[in-house]
Amino acid sequence: MERARRDWWRTHFSVDTLAGYGLGPKAAVEARGLVKLLRLARGARVLDLCCGAGRHAVLLAGRGYRVTGLDIKPDLLAQARAAAREGGVGVTLLRGDARRLRFNRRFDAVVNLFTSFGYFATEAEDLALLRGARRALVDGGSLLLDVLNKEWLLRHFTPRFAERGEGNVRRVLNELAFDPERGRLETRRVLIMKSGARRATRLSIRLYALTELERLLSEAGLRFKGVFGGLDGRRYGPDTFRMVVLARR
Repeated sequence: MERARRDWWRTHFSVDTLAGYGLGPKAAVEARGLVKLLRLARGARVLDLCCGAGRHAVLLAGRGYRVTGLDIKPDLLAQARAAAREGGVGVTLLRGDARRLRFNRRFDAVVNLFTSFGYFATEAEDLALLRGARRALVDGGSLLLDVLNKEWLLRHFTPRFAERGEGNVRRVLNELAFDPERGRLETRRVLIMKSGARRATRLSIRLYALTELERLLSEAGLRFKGVFGGLDGRRYGPDTFRMVVLARR
């Protein structure tokens, strides 16, 4: 049971749980923002770390980038392959653990999106992800982390709220609790399917303040280059929902 709680991400993510976030309409806008923030030449090599169903990887490939997507979930990788076929683009899709990257100076950029950082039980594991990302980058290559802004959460914390889903999911009920000692956001989500069925899932994410992330990036051998309040490049502050951090090898 303890390991199941620690490794919640192994079972939480699926096509339906992602549909519960209503992500589809946002992907094209986010991909355009990535291109502007990274300023990469056409044909640049990009690693989408924790790529999920490939919604960004496929769009980036369609813009002329050579994209590799890595995720631990085979069902989501299968969805990503289907999306790449439908989009008529080539994306290299690999199954792997983000803490154990084996790439060496292969990519011009590594992107980690939709708060896919902070899943693991210890800070050492999060640091292992960053060190692996550094190894994967060429000299001068960029790492982009897109996470929930901890400062926003503390200012606007809402313990219960509902949101609309898409696909097979009609509605999602959320119950949140923040543990300040551990810095973790604990969330229980109940998916109400269009069929009327209900499915409960749990998440546990370590949220880092900007200063904490800067320290971790430095420990990983990366140079902090800037922060934004979203993938659209807006100014970062305590009232921006997202925190997008850029670092370089």
